[in-house]
Amino acid sequence: MTATARRSRTNPHLLHVGANEAGRDFAVGDIHGCFGALRQALDSIGFVESRDRLFSVGDLVDRGPESDQVLDWLDRPWFYAICGNHDFMIWRSALGNPYQEVNYLDHGGAWLDALDPDRQQRIGDRLAALPLAIEVATPDGAVGLVHADCPYDDWRDMRGQPLSPSAQDCCL
Repeated sequence: MTATARRSRTNPHLLHVGANEAGRDFAVGDIHGCFGALRQALDSIGFVESRDRLFSVGDLVDRGPESDQVLDWLDRPWFYAICGNHDFMIWRSALGNPYQEVNYLDHGGAWLDALDPDRQQRIGDRLAALPLAIEVATPDGAVGLVHADCPYDDWRDMRGQPLSPSAQDCCL
């Protein structure tokens, strides 16, 4: 794959990903720590890591038995991820600033507390660095991806400005 990924200059929460000239693109939502099931699904469709790409629209962690594998998946060059609300709750807790409005433990986050502090920190750092939106170039034009909802009526508005706190909440 020769496609490039870069953060938007005007909206740092938006990642631009170039077209995949060699293979196929897939999108998946709400993996929730079920990476084994995801691997089986990819195998069943003949996913080829050297040319295909997978875009996760958030909620990589919580609820499932393999949430602690999230770093392994984020390290794969063909895997692109957006921050979802579960990822947000986990990174906030992992970095010592829990989201007070929602207790991550009530939503499947106990797995985080079972990890050593260094691993918690690494997971927190990586999840905190995820974009809130991804724009993928395709032969038919750009495709926009968010976890929950686009805060604007027109996707082009995502490109033109940083996201306000309420727009960030809308994406999550």
